[in-house]
Amino acid sequence: MNKPDIHYTDAHTHVPVSDTCAKCIVCSTQPQDWGNIIALSKQHPNIIPAIGLHPWYQQDQHSDRWDQLEDILQEHPQCLIGEAGLDKCRQGISPIMEQQKALNKQLELAEKYHRPIVLHCCQAWGKLLETIKNHSHLTYLLHGWNGSEEMIGDYLKYSTYFSLGSLSKHWDTAIRQIPINRLLIESDGRNETLIPMYEKIGKGLHLSSADLNQIMINNLDQLINNTL
Repeated sequence: MNKPDIHYTDAHTHVPVSDTCAKCIVCSTQPQDWGNIIALSKQHPNIIPAIGLHPWYQQDQHSDRWDQLEDILQEHPQCLIGEAGLDKCRQGISPIMEQQKALNKQLELAEKYHRPIVLHCCQAWGKLLETIKNHSHLTYLLHGWNGSEEMIGDYLKYSTYFSLGSLSKHWDTAIRQIPINRLLIESDGRNETLIPMYEKIGKGLHLSSADLNQIMINNLDQLINNTL
């Protein structure tokens, strides 16, 4: 199969990274990932690393982990925070109050080091919004947006970007509510879904995939540089 002519922006992915990536945020989920993602970003300047503790992996919530995360942020100013967040869907993970503690710690680090933070959320969009209200000056990337249409306006009051992917159930209505300068597109590690998402969203917005990709590059640059 021939490679596509366009190299696409991916606002949220995991290792392994597609070789068609123009600029990609590669997220960790747990401390075991942190070193590998930092090393990968040093080899490939198109990769923006994001280092954090996912709500599925709260067993690693220890003081030495937070010290390790802070050391990485100090050493690597290009590094975002994430994937953090709240999850009420998955069985067998830490209670939501424990997840909230880990999220609060990562928000504190985002404030201290002026970093954008990538957020995971499942059936906890209201609780996440209340948390963001307490940290209203930070820049957020809500990955895999699946919240309600009504909540888009609430989140837009803050420096928030919405990333849509193949698991975003109502992307077709979301693109009519999300301003195009707050929109991003992701694979979430399902690399084969990225180009179809560009094609579908481009069609919905009456843009070619190439033109849409250029907008996504600009939006990702704004996110990374906290310039919304």
